[in-house]
Amino acid sequence: MSFAISSTEASRVSALVSRNLTDFEWQSDYDTRPRVCHISLWSRPIEGFSSSKVLDDIDEYAFEKVTGHKRDHTVGHGNMAYEGFSNIIEVGKDALNKNTPDLTSDRSGESTPTIGNPTLQHWALVFEWSDRTATYEASDVNSFLVPKWYDGKPRGKEWKKLYDLESQILSPMRVNLAAKMNRFNGLRYTVGHVNCQQWIETLCSVLSICLSTPTLAEAAPVTAIMASGGAFLQKNKGPLGLLAGVATGVVLVYKAVTNLATRYRSNTTEEAEEADERNCVV
Repeated sequence: MSFAISSTEASRVSALVSRNLTDFEWQSDYDTRPRVCHISLWSRPIEGFSSSKVLDDIDEYAFEKVTGHKRDHTVGHGNMAYEGFSNIIEVGKDALNKNTPDLTSDRSGESTPTIGNPTLQHWALVFEWSDRTATYEASDVNSFLVPKWYDGKPRGKEWKKLYDLESQILSPMRVNLAAKMNRFNGLRYTVGHVNCQQWIETLCSVLSICLSTPTLAEAAPVTAIMASGGAFLQKNKGPLGLLAGVATGVVLVYKAVTNLATRYRSNTTEEAEEADERNCVV
């Protein structure tokens, strides 16, 4: 899997990035005064992408990383490191797709989201100073990862705050510079490892903002595999690094989804008992 792009594509991507980075000039690059900034992680569903798609994408990327060539699905690969990795991926799929309830309908027949194969989450970071608020994110624009930021919090009722991060002493200029220099800017978008999550994680790393992975796994279990696994694939070239990174992600996802399923079963059992009591005719 190659991320190289032609000079023409590079120019087009550069134009896209530059346009997004200059659209919101309300936040001056000359605002250099460091002050207390409250930071929070927000998310919204990405329709059309499931947990299985994430794992498949990471699986394909890992095979090429470990073996040095793209996978030929018609022949065996014969690579022991990849065999172990592939087994971990299968465990992850089983954890995500078989150990959670099917929530396609409830007792009344109304449709509800399916936790067993849930949608992925798009991330955004919100920075709140006493005198201004800004949202930073990166998204797929014509198959490239393009950053943007804007005044205020994320717009749209589908957005929700996952959790608050630690407060920092930051200037708007410092945050802007980190976003402009993000190493994922303009790369080809892939759902598994060049995505909004990796962009956010890189921004947090540069600004010394701690993303608590266990907390993240609890708040957004499907996305945790991308934060723990996908980022690890980018940073570690050895097969053992691949195994350790994605294994960590899968374990976190497994625990989070299992807890989610347990809570759901407990809640639905209580609701069913209450409904039966209300409908009971003496």
